Amino acid sequence: QTQFDVTITPSDISEWTDNRIIFTSPEGQGQDKVLQLTVGGQLAGQTIPFNYDPPQITDITYDSRDATTDGGFPITISGSSMGVSFAQVQIVDPEPGCGRMNNNIT
Repeated sequence: QTQFDVTITPSDISEWTDNRIIFTSPEGQGQDKVLQLTVGGQLAGQTIPFNYDPPQITDITYDSRDATTDGGFPITISGSSMGVSFAQVQIVDPEPGCGRMNNNIT
């Protein structure tokens, strides 16, 4: 049995005809989702791949005077499509073979 992340309700639908359904997309996040349609208990013969936009970072701000190796200073990440639940944020060394520091925020 398929587990759905979201089921579209009648209040989400702005138009429904025999040839077209228009609805407001629900909030969500992620990729490799599928959209499927069931009418009168009959499942459509195909599913449609669906992806939400990936996160986009437009700015990262922090006070460099506070950026000590002890940590504990605030960092602000601004952008769009950052999800509806907690994200994973990592601070990594971009040089291959160097030590990596992973600070995961989940």
